[in-house]
Amino acid sequence: MKSRAKSVTKSPAVRSVRKSADTGFSPELCWSSLGRSYRVGVWPEPVFMRTKRDGAWEVYTPDPGAEEFWAAAVLLSNKDWANYLEFVPSEAAAFLAVIGAGKLEAWAVLTQCPELLPVLLQAPALVTFLAGHVALLGAEAPRWKEVQAVYERGGHWALLDWLGLPATRKGWEALCGWHVPDIARKDLLQCRARLWAVPGARLSHALAA
Repeated sequence: MKSRAKSVTKSPAVRSVRKSADTGFSPELCWSSLGRSYRVGVWPEPVFMRTKRDGAWEVYTPDPGAEEFWAAAVLLSNKDWANYLEFVPSEAAAFLAVIGAGKLEAWAVLTQCPELLPVLLQAPALVTFLAGHVALLGAEAPRWKEVQAVYERGGHWALLDWLGLPATRKGWEALCGWHVPDIARKDLLQCRARLWAVPGARLSHALAA
């Protein structure tokens, strides 16, 4: 962890941010929550970092269901995001631009699993299910590597199955029809149930096992 943090600090992207900080401006996303400071580096190294008890920065694996994401939704302004998205590839920036309070959650998904962007462009609402996968699966921590492996092996159908969503044509079409990707975390289970209620969205093999 320390070696990664050190390499990030010495990267050209972070050096340029620190240089711009001399003028009072930094495009990094910066906020605080429960006595800790957080920041997300600029592209091409959009790593998530937080302060330890001794005040030193460490790279960590983001969990969009964690408290700091709630704080970020309140503390990060539209201007903060506009400045940050200027450094993000255009297709990803355009995707994030249409998302409201859940921008940081969506960005966590994209930074951890960038290969999913084409799928998310087809079904924007899927990003909220992916961001909430820890709660949906009853897991103790994020499983980003597992998300990547599932997608690599079976595409979006396997991903739907893994999330407990109907891996059927009707279910996929219904999900794609949800154009507004901001789904409240408390409503994820209800929204999943709505997808299962779609005619033709029959039980998938993973849930039947």
